[in-house]
Amino acid sequence: MRRWFLWLGILGLLLIGSSPKPTIGQDGLVSISGKIIQGTSSGQPLPQNLPIELQVISVSQKQPSEIRSAITANNGEFTFENVPALSGNDFYILYTTYDGIRQSTPPLYADQVDFVAFPVYETTSQLEGAEIIGGSIQINEFAVMRDTSVALEVVMELQIVHHGDRIIYASDASPPVSFHFELPIGAYSVAEVTPEDSQDLTHLHLQSRPETGTTLVADTLPLIPNWPRPRIIRVTYLLPYPDEAIFDQPFPVPADNLEVWVPSDTVYVESKGLTLVEEDRVLASGRPEYRVYRQNNPLPAGESLIFALQGEPSEALSGARPATAASSQEDDDSGLQELLLIVGGVVALGIGGGIWLIQRRRTAAMAAMLDSSHETDST
Repeated sequence: MRRWFLWLGILGLLLIGSSPKPTIGQDGLVSISGKIIQGTSSGQPLPQNLPIELQVISVSQKQPSEIRSAITANNGEFTFENVPALSGNDFYILYTTYDGIRQSTPPLYADQVDFVAFPVYETTSQLEGAEIIGGSIQINEFAVMRDTSVALEVVMELQIVHHGDRIIYASDASPPVSFHFELPIGAYSVAEVTPEDSQDLTHLHLQSRPETGTTLVADTLPLIPNWPRPRIIRVTYLLPYPDEAIFDQPFPVPADNLEVWVPSDTVYVESKGLTLVEEDRVLASGRPEYRVYRQNNPLPAGESLIFALQGEPSEALSGARPATAASSQEDDDSGLQELLLIVGGVVALGIGGGIWLIQRRRTAAMAAMLDSSHETDST
């Protein structure tokens, strides 16, 4: 199931460069040819006769409209004859298995399949070549907890690219993981953030590390070299906030273009590595504006983004009800009352509608009888 959703997540990607547009026959069919090549500079020679799979993807369907299989020639070349020609956002994807991992091309559009160079890569567990090219640490709100203390709700996003020539994937780990990093000490209630319509695409492995007080965030999908679009990781977590907090966010790879977002209120960021930008940001109508602090200089691998939050949030931000068992029960009772009111309203409407319908039918019947009576009298 996850494989079928994967191509939806990568819809819209483009290959770097372009190829001549293939000739489309009168019957609306094309030939797709190409060659599998070794993408790892010091990799082993590719085996002969690799199985290769072609999937024809129509965006109007939730699964491939057609799947073809072939075997590469001794030189790695392959051809698929009489393939349905596609247009618009429909696309093709090629798959093969090499070095124990299923690998694929990005989406291939109609003008990119005249001759496809399909690189495959060997794997590594090292993060060499990976880089964070952007992201944000968004202080989403200040929540009052059950012990009346205040906690920060943080939404963190990282955009990761891989410039190496090996797939980053620790296949011997349980579960196998690729890119990984740790959250600041004290972070709790950690969860992956996914789009509302893509809950089946969750792929992060979250592991608590009591010995260090941190949480490990690890991606369970292979990190492919030179993929056209960055891998995006989003997590949300809570952090204690009595009246100040120190963020010490380490990164195992170089990191640049990071931002810290704080609601425009009475809480401020202090950091030598961040600079306040001139304009506030608005994420959505009805939400507060955010002050944005931008990273000054790139961080080398193994360094941390460090900043302090100071000040007390205003009542508008911290006025949420305490998340106590009593308030949860009140919410449940309130929800039950609302449900009963809705059900009662529906029943009342049904009864009223039934009475109205019966009366209307009686009135119509009486009118028909009167008409019939008039007709009899007239004759």
